[in-house]
Parts: sequence; C-alpha cells; structure tokens
Amino acid sequence: IDLTRELEDGISIFALKGTLGIEGADGLSQLFNACLKEGHTRLVLNFKEVDFISSAAMGVLLSSVGDFRKKNGDIVLINLPNRVKKVFKSLDVMDYFRIFNNEEDAVKALRDGLPEELVAEEEEEELYMRENISIYLNVMTNILQSISDFKPLNETIELALNTLKDQLSIEDLLFIPISAYLKGIVEHISAGEGYLSSLNTKEMENISKLSLLKKSIIEVSELGEDYENEYLCLLKVDCEIIIPIISNRKLDAILLLGRRELGAEYKANDIAMLDTISRLIALAIRLDSFKAEADSTETKEKLAELNAELERRVQELETLYIATRELSSSIELTEILRKFLIITVGQLGTDRAIIYLIKKDEGKFVYKNHRGDISEELRNMTFKEDSHFVEALLKETDLIKIEEARSLFSPKQIELLRRDKIDLIVGIKFKKKLLGFVFIGEKVTGKDYSEDEANMIFSLSLQLGINISNSELFDELREAFNGTIRALIFSLEARDPFTRGHSENVTRLALRLGENIGLGKEAMKNLLIGSILHDIGKIGVSEYVLKKMGSYTREEEKEMQKHVTLGYNLLKKVKLPQKVLDIVRYHHERVDGKGYPDGLKGDEIPIEAKIVSICNSYSSMISKRRHRDALPKSKALEVLINEKGKQFDPELVDKFVKMISEDNENIE
Repeated sequence: IDLTRELEDGISIFALKGTLGIEGADGLSQLFNACLKEGHTRLVLNFKEVDFISSAAMGVLLSSVGDFRKKNGDIVLINLPNRVKKVFKSLDVMDYFRIFNNEEDAVKALRDGLPEELVAEEEEEELYMRENISIYLNVMTNILQSISDFKPLNETIELALNTLKDQLSIEDLLFIPISAYLKGIVEHISAGEGYLSSLNTKEMENISKLSLLKKSIIEVSELGEDYENEYLCLLKVDCEIIIPIISNRKLDAILLLGRRELGAEYKANDIAMLDTISRLIALAIRLDSFKAEADSTETKEKLAELNAELERRVQELETLYIATRELSSSIELTEILRKFLIITVGQLGTDRAIIYLIKKDEGKFVYKNHRGDISEELRNMTFKEDSHFVEALLKETDLIKIEEARSLFSPKQIELLRRDKIDLIVGIKFKKKLLGFVFIGEKVTGKDYSEDEANMIFSLSLQLGINISNSELFDELREAFNGTIRALIFSLEARDPFTRGHSENVTRLALRLGENIGLGKEAMKNLLIGSILHDIGKIGVSEYVLKKMGSYTREEEKEMQKHVTLGYNLLKKVKLPQKVLDIVRYHHERVDGKGYPDGLKGDEIPIEAKIVSICNSYSSMISKRRHRDALPKSKALEVLINEKGKQFDPELVDKFVKMISEDNENIE
C-alpha cells in the first residue's frame, strides 16, 4: 500500500497493488487504524493495480468505512478493475461505497462532504496475528481445479472421491445419484474395494430417506433404535459415514464412506471437514446444471443471468478454499476469531458480527470478539447454558433468523438485537457440543441473506468449531508444558534454596530488556523459555559443588561449568526450539571469546544468550549467596559497565543500565 500523495486539506490518496488476501486485509486494518489515530479521516483508495480482493479484505472495508463516516470523513474508491467490480457486485455492495472513475471526482466528493443518506457508525478496532494447513485442502484444490478446467461432472466427482480415499486412507467410497438431473448424467461412482456397492435398490432408497430427514452427516455408529433396520443394513457392508449432498433443500446425491485403513476412526475434525467438502461437491453439481441450462438457453437475458450465477458459484468455491486455509493456519484463539470475523463480514456483505463462547466454569456464554458497530450493552450480554435459546441452538442444524426466534429471548434482549441490527444466529459446534455462537448483522444493502450465503456461513462455523477446539487443546498442552517447566525449576531450587527465585528474576529482566530492544514475538517466546530454564543443567551438578560455601577449586569450577551442556542435552531430548537450547548452552559465553563451553565471541553468540548473560549476572550480584552478601544495585551496574566489550555486549549493557536506572521497582 503506497501513499501516493497527501493534499493540503487532509485528503490522503493510497495506491493498492496485487492480491488483497489475509495479509492485505491486515495491511488495510493497520492503515485505517493509523489514519484514524492521526486524524486523517478522508481517504481515496486507488484499486487500479489490484488483481483480486478476498472476503477478508472486503470485511475490513465494510466494517471500517463507518468509523470514518462517524468522523465526517469517508473511504472512497477509484479505478476498480472488472474482476474486483465483480466481487463488489456479487455481494451487492456497490452502492454502499462511493466509487469513482478518477482521482479528481473522488477528491471533489470528499471536499463536498458526506451525502445525508450516509449515516456514520463509531467503533474502535484491535488487531492480532499468526499460521498451518489441513489435508482437506488437497481435496478442495482438486475440485476447484477440475471445475475451472470445465471437466465433466463425473470426472470431478471421481477426482474428489479418489482424493478423499487417499487423504483419509478410506477402503471404499460410493457416490449414489438421487436427483433426476444427476441420474441423467452420472451413474453410481465407486472408489476402493467395492463392498459398499452390494447394497440393493430398496436399501439405497431407505438410506436416501434417512439422509433427507437428517440433512447432515450421519455417523452410522450413532444411529438410535428408531433406525435399527438402516443401521443393520449399513453395518453388513461396513459403511461408517453417510454424507448427504444437498442443494436448494433438495437431495442431489449420497456419498457413503467405508472403513478407514488399520482401524482408524473418523474424528470430529474429519466429520466437520467432510461437511464442507459435501457443500463443494453440491456447488460443483449446481455449476454443472447451470452450465447445461446455459448451453440450451437462447435468450441473452437468461444467458447473462446464468453466467452471473456461475461466477457467484466459482467465487463461493474460492472463498471456501481460502477461508478454510486461513482459519486452519492459526492456533491462537484471538487470531482465529479475528480471521473468522473479517472473512464472514466480507463474504456476507454485512458490516457487523459478534462472537460469544462458552465459559465452562460459570456455565454461560460470554462475549469474545466482534467486528463493526456493536453496542457495549450487547457485548455485556450473557446467555446461560440452560437457557431456551442455547438449548434451541444446540438442536438446530441450520441458521436461526432473529425475527423467527423472538420467543427464545427476553424483551430486553430482542430490543438490543434489533437496535444493533442483528439478523442471523449460527451455532459454533464441535463433537455435538455447543462451543459458542455468532450474531450476524443485516446486509448493508437491506436485502435478505440467500440460501447460498447461509450455507457458506454454516460451513465456516463448522471450521471455526474445529479451530477453537484445536486452540483449546493447544492451550492444554502448553499449560502441561509450563507445569513441567515449573516442576523442573522447583526441583533445582529445592537443591539450592539460595537460588530460589533467581530463574524468575532473570526471566523478568530478560523479557523487559528484550522488549526494550524490540525483539519480535517469536524471539520473545524463545527468550521466555530459555531464560526460565537457563540453569536447569545444575540438576546434574554434584550436591557438594552446588552448596559449597567458599571458592571453587579448578576441578570444582569445571564441574559447575558442565551445567550449560547438561542442560542443553537434557532439553534437546524434549525437542525444544534450537533458539531456546542456544540460550541454555551459551549464556556463559563472553563477547571477548573467553567464556564457556565453546569459546564463542562477538556476533557468534545469539543475542538472546547475550541478554540472559547480563540479566543472570545482575540478578546473581544483587542476591545473597552462601559466600557473600548481596551487592547494591549501583555496584552491580558498575560491574556490568566495567565488563562492556569483555564479558558483555556493550550496546545491551547500555540499554540494561538505562532500563534499571529509570526503574523504580525494587528488583531485590
């Protein structure tokens, strides 16, 4: 994003370039926040060199323009290429923005001020960041590629089945056409060992009725007594999963999945992603039907209508692909929710959405994040786990419209939801548990959400459920890891009470110095773990040496120096990041090359190890030891200054001394 020029009356003109994906959306968010903070509220965005705009970037635009209009400014757009215009038109938001063909008209419009019909909204935005990807993207990529190459539908379906078979190691798959359209062009398609094909016509009819009734993926093992006949017939052919392929509320086909190789189970992640893939296959079927209709239609109007529909379907496929990839690339909860919100807002053409998640220890759902203009009252609203609304949402397999669910809310809640222009609710589920829900605002055009848009948000909510669950699992693993570290430190300090609290002091000082010099997020993580564990190798040092009161002999000194390599080798088995291991190994190296264990010097020593070296020495000097009293802070700083360029890095010492000198905290 380049600032082309800034006019005297506070109008800033920015040129956008390339593809506006998730990174482009982050860039726009940062730009808008910086402009608002500095009081630059009149922006012109030049799209001339933009190749494509994703739903994420569209979400940032839609939810930010109100912030500028509230301050009597605006974001106006110029030079939209046709490909970008199609995205705006498909979301029906062309009229929501002021769009011009040239810079002169845009600047004039900003100088003239806002038209009366543009009402501003106010709200402050926060940003977060991070990245990884799912094996299912291979299936999605293959489907998208097949559709874009205009391959016959049966080839696209065969490709999807074979890719699913390979990715999930499934022994057998069977695709059964149900709708009249599909039966006319596709026969039963099988991939694998073929045992599912032994189902007879009557059994297939019963399964299709069951699929239409359930309208969602069926795990055969969970069929109750009411479906005993269906359960037994599926059991005899080793069918484990039934996937209905539904479009326009009609059952187009059924996809049956057999056993997985080596007895592997279908996990909740698999079920949710299979649902997303079923929607992609349904879209591929619809695309084929639209194409067939277009081929047989003569009127230009009908052809234009069908062509627009085709473009919308392709965009939906692209959006699902990109959204799934982006949501799967994060493990931090705040980042997952942020990405979901900007993708949802951009894809649906709304300017607001709010997420609530379960707070298990309190038995209620509470606010977690939002996008757009959401009142403080709505953010403060909570929903009990046993409320009628939550119970209804848990049972519901579709989206809920607010106006059709008024009986589930109190009058005050309905008033707030209406005032904040909330239109839809979708649950966030995982393993049949309700993790939370999303309130989605009205479309900025005032129109109703289409069935395709409802399907899209439902698919995204399933993916969100997977990512939230994965994030919670990651937090549990992280807590277990932190507990292990605490136990190791406790074991070390139990051997030598005089060092109790030393590791924590070193860590606190190191993190402050790291932040002071501008270390990045990943480096700070490594610094945190490395500094807390820097002396862990002392667990392997003999008790006599560890607790000796006087000076060390040469042999005892060598014994103590072993703690850096002992700690390094111990933690290497835990497979910690190399940067963490380097801190543990090198925190007693000296910049003049006279340190241990490897005699590194200058820039050969990692900066994180240099930081811990300074903080370790300072913390030791100002703490009481067996053989000496604690030094005053001023004397400890004097020692550091005298060792600049010898034991310690000169620039880091200067930063550290300045930090401590300005600090009123009693480090001791």
